[in-house]
Amino acid sequence: MTDIPSLTALSPERFDRPDILKQLNAASRSLAELKGVAGSMPNQGILISTLGLQEAKDSSEIENIITTQDELFRELAFPDAAANAATKEVARYRQALRVGYEAVNLVKQGLLDVPVLYLSRHIVRTKGDYYRLLQEVRDSDNWEDWVRYLLLAVEHTAADAIATIRAIKAQLMDYKHRIRADYRFYSQDLINNLFSYPYTRIEFIERDLKVSRLTATKYLDRLVDGGFLVKRKIGRSNYYVNLPLYGILTGENPPDERA
Repeated sequence: MTDIPSLTALSPERFDRPDILKQLNAASRSLAELKGVAGSMPNQGILISTLGLQEAKDSSEIENIITTQDELFRELAFPDAAANAATKEVARYRQALRVGYEAVNLVKQGLLDVPVLYLSRHIVRTKGDYYRLLQEVRDSDNWEDWVRYLLLAVEHTAADAIATIRAIKAQLMDYKHRIRADYRFYSQDLINNLFSYPYTRIEFIERDLKVSRLTATKYLDRLVDGGFLVKRKIGRSNYYVNLPLYGILTGENPPDERA
């Protein structure tokens, strides 16, 4: 199979439609706002970790979608007289998926400073449209509606990311001010640790704060007593859960949070 052409191989005039241009403007505005909100975080590395975890909730279903498509590709590429036609259909599907990738390669293009835009959740929520429009690319060369779908996905996902980042920032600043006021062991490294993931462990505090295991345990237990973390034992390990952050990322409370 020859290499699949990039999105730039498609004629730009095909996408010069009022509905596509309107959606492009909306997506651009959302991206600009997202870039500004993400840049307001004291440590943007936190967003890479937390939003990456949020995206991972839907990654298994996305993987199933892609796996199903790959199986379809293999089924189409049967070795008989129709092989050439099947190969062309495979190429068309793969090109559509590549368009999806290129449409959101935003950091490389300078539209975002850090990779905080993940389309998995939107695709899962709208997978009926996803399948239908991908099929239209195959059946009738309808790239226009596929591109408009991706632009809409960017707009909605950016809006969701903006709300999430603002919630994380507000919670982070609340913890920062209260811990700094009441605990002598406060440090920015501690805050970064507590907000890089929805939970932390003694080993993580040892590593990031460069303290002994005894000291790390003491810090975490005091934060549990202060209501900042919930301690849960899983197997032989203790996990210290940041419940507000967990709720922001998942929209739910962890099970057995009092355990």
